[in-house]
Amino acid sequence: MPSKEYNILNRRIRSLERRFVPGKVWKNPLTNRSQDLLKTFRFLVHAELEDYFEQVVILKALQALSIWNSKRRVSVVLLSIVAFTGTNLGRCPDRLAEIGGSNNLNSRIHSAVNNFVRKIQTKNNGIK
Repeated sequence: MPSKEYNILNRRIRSLERRFVPGKVWKNPLTNRSQDLLKTFRFLVHAELEDYFEQVVILKALQALSIWNSKRRVSVVLLSIVAFTGTNLGRCPDRLAEIGGSNNLNSRIHSAVNNFVRKIQTKNNGIK
C-alpha cells in the first residue's frame, strides 16, 4: 500500500500534468508554447520529487530515532546517519567517569539526527 506521502506526490503530479500537459501538446512539431509547457511541467515535477524524497528521508530519520528512544534498537538508518552525516561527535571517552552530559551515546545519536534533519531542511538547493 502506498504511503500518504506518495499519494500526495501522485496527486500533485497528476494536477501538474492536467495543468501543463494538455492533450494537444503532442502535435508534431511542438509549438514554442507546447515546449514551454512541457519544460514547466518537468521543472515542477522535479521540485515535487525532491520535496517528496526530503520528506521521506526526514520521516525515516525521525522514525529511527523514535525506535532508539523507545526500544534502544539501532536501525540501519540510524547507524548510517551517525556514521556518515559528518557530525563531529568528538572522541570516545577513555574512562567511564567521562561519560555524561553531551558525551553519552544518547546525546551523540540525538545530535547526529537533529543535524541531519536540519541540514536537509535548510541546505538543499531545491525550490522553497
